Amino acid sequence: MWLLLVALNAAADSETEKFAQFLESEWDYLMQEYPDWATSLGFPGQGHRWSNTSIDAVLRRQQHTREAL
Repeated sequence: MWLLLVALNAAADSETEKFAQFLESEWDYLMQEYPDWATSLGFPGQGHRWSNTSIDAVLRRQQHTREAL
């Protein structure tokens, strides 16, 4: 029984780590895609850019969201 609990805990830790990596990746993506928002949040290195609001960029972001979910 003890071994099963250890294995389940390790699996949960693995899933938690995957989720944390996903969140970090999505955060970085959002900061790159919306540099004006990133700057307002104090995220470094984006103050020289504006968000791309072209149709192509909007469609690309929508596709990214569908794939991420």
